[in-house]
Amino acid sequence: MVARLLITLILCAPLTAGADIYRCRSASGTPIFTDQPCPNGERVEVQDQRIGTRISTADMVSIGQTLAQERQVSELHRDLRTREEKVADLRRSMREDLAELQRLQNLPSPIHDGVFWEQILSRQQQMTVQKYEALIRSEQKQIDHMADRLRHLK
Repeated sequence: MVARLLITLILCAPLTAGADIYRCRSASGTPIFTDQPCPNGERVEVQDQRIGTRISTADMVSIGQTLAQERQVSELHRDLRTREEKVADLRRSMREDLAELQRLQNLPSPIHDGVFWEQILSRQQQMTVQKYEALIRSEQKQIDHMADRLRHLK
């Protein structure tokens, strides 16, 4: 995605007619292009190669901001899909673990007190459900947070 932003800026560079553009880095290391100087940033020379064409610095910055926002939206969508797949995997694992406990319950008791064995298995089922529900709730909170960020970006 960074390459896409850079390519767009390079293609638009001939249109800027000598405008001051600065290349900076965000906290995460992502390149940011702006019309304002920034700490540890560098000025990018942009010259008009054609006659009669110009794009304002503000328009160039706006294009850069739009591309950055599109990148954020794309990354959030990707992260959302990953989290949703993880929730589906957790649900599948929970079903498999519960099915195994059910299978054990249908077998003859390995200890003399069958009631005690059923209590052990019942408690194990409860703990299994609690474990997976906690993991799913945690992932769901992250999904909800990402969905809120997406709504804010759109």
